[in-house]
Amino acid sequence: MPYRPQFSYPPPPEGWVEEEFEYYFDSITYPALAQVPSSQIVLPLQADAEFRIRAFQISGNTGNLLVRFWDALGNQLSQVPVINVLAYSGEPQGDVGRLPVPLNDELICPKGSSIRLDLEAL
Repeated sequence: MPYRPQFSYPPPPEGWVEEEFEYYFDSITYPALAQVPSSQIVLPLQADAEFRIRAFQISGNTGNLLVRFWDALGNQLSQVPVINVLAYSGEPQGDVGRLPVPLNDELICPKGSSIRLDLEAL
């Protein structure tokens, strides 16, 4: 993932090692992603370590979708679903999924938690 944070993050606590890691979810391994509309699609995270989400990326030919993410604690990351083709600016973008969308603050996800996602057609 060609990801570059908007600013530097503090170093990890003493004794911790920070490693780059990517989760990949698709409609083959998670068939609910192919069903639109879908609410509260659960995307599980591994149970071996805390994970910090610093960016999201929606790739492929998704068309115009409304997307809302929920963090590992059940908090909505937006009040309303966001149009995926407006993820990079206020104007529709032709190549959705080219680049990750960085978050202002990283989302800390406990070991073995999950994030959730709502999908709606536009």
